[in-house]
Amino acid sequence: ISAALSPDLARRALSELRALPWNCDDGLTTTGRAPSGRRDRGAFLMRRCMPAVAEGAIASRGGGSALAAAMTLLKGAEMRTLVGLLAGRRLDGATMTQPTRFRVGDGLSLHNDAQDSRVVAFAWHLGWEPGDGGELAFLCPEEEEGGHLVRPRLNTLTLFRTDATTGAARGFLGAHAVLPVLRNGTDRYALSGWFTLGDQKSG
Repeated sequence: ISAALSPDLARRALSELRALPWNCDDGLTTTGRAPSGRRDRGAFLMRRCMPAVAEGAIASRGGGSALAAAMTLLKGAEMRTLVGLLAGRRLDGATMTQPTRFRVGDGLSLHNDAQDSRVVAFAWHLGWEPGDGGELAFLCPEEEEGGHLVRPRLNTLTLFRTDATTGAARGFLGAHAVLPVLRNGTDRYALSGWFTLGDQKSG
């Protein structure tokens, strides 16, 4: 979704993200989930930075914080209803958000987010120029080498389903990677997260 929120809000949120303290991970982890049915691709590579400040502290910032306002909009009932209509699902659970930063060489290897009650993943992108790298790369299950790239342009919102558990899409729906950032000084910032289902036992 292009021009997903106010352009001024996006610019100010990016400025606030750049000013946050960050914890950066330069190692390998195997905690990610590779798509089902694919041959072993080895360890899950995850190199990125996460804020050294808790999500709740960011979301509750006062003083006209654009970052807090954006988190409120993304987690609000109206956004949840809209995304639920697009996805064809009733998204009655919590919306989880996390700011992310990718530096040059950072990226995520192929995985999917199908866990817990996550139904739709999102990324509100906050800056990109041609040649920067850091694209979202989606796997197409019909073709061994097929796929689609999403460029993380400023103020675009990418949404994708994560919850296929049966049929031809099992393990492939939402299978994606974040390609490495290629240029120094062009860190890739986003607000990412998941729309979820509520407690189905109580519904």
